Amino acid sequence: MTINFPDRDYLKFDQLKARWKCEEDDLINLLVTAELRPSIKAFRDWKVVGWECHDGEAELLPTGDVYDGQTGDEILDRPTGWCYLQMPHQTGLLKANFELVTEEREPVIPSHEGFGEAKWYRLQKPMSLEDVKSDAVFLFEEVLRIEAKLMRSPKDQKENSGLSTRERNNLLTLIGGLVGLMLGKSLSGKKNSVYQGQIAIIDALIAHYPNVEGLGESTLEQKFAEANRRIATFAVNPK
Repeated sequence: MTINFPDRDYLKFDQLKARWKCEEDDLINLLVTAELRPSIKAFRDWKVVGWECHDGEAELLPTGDVYDGQTGDEILDRPTGWCYLQMPHQTGLLKANFELVTEEREPVIPSHEGFGEAKWYRLQKPMSLEDVKSDAVFLFEEVLRIEAKLMRSPKDQKENSGLSTRERNNLLTLIGGLVGLMLGKSLSGKKNSVYQGQIAIIDALIAHYPNVEGLGESTLEQKFAEANRRIATFAVNPK
């Protein structure tokens, strides 16, 4: 029997570690520095906190307890959906606790004491990194955001790893063959494409893919020229 389970919109710590093929300390470093934001859900009421200045500190911090003006009770709330753990309190090189939570990943920081535009909550018990590893999740939108941010640019990849001579020659041969095919004719003498020459192909590429890195006019002209020289080194044996 095959059971089609619904897709989940998150990964657990070990699943993310396997996806990125990284060391555990690499993930922990992203957590401690708040580059990677874990998510949790509220299964109990959380304290709503306000922003206040501490003695000797000009910076506002979300540490003020908020009370109901009529009853004097602490204001509690239970948000729905996933929330983000914020502002890890670093206690060591790769150690931190999480106590603050928001519904938004990038909540607005207020400019004065009191409430901000976004609600901030305080957990009844701070979460350690071990708690995060076992009980928190990483939403796919967060995973993809980190992947896009940390992914090396094509230029960096070329500088750090680079193509082998064989791989580069194969790509140039492929480009030269495709350009030659588009500008050539079939066995019956019919043109294979509407393009009159290499310049027309370059213009069409730029028009279809504007502002795409690697598809600028000078780059295309250079690569086409290299590809043409590469394909010209091969003798075509007619059937």
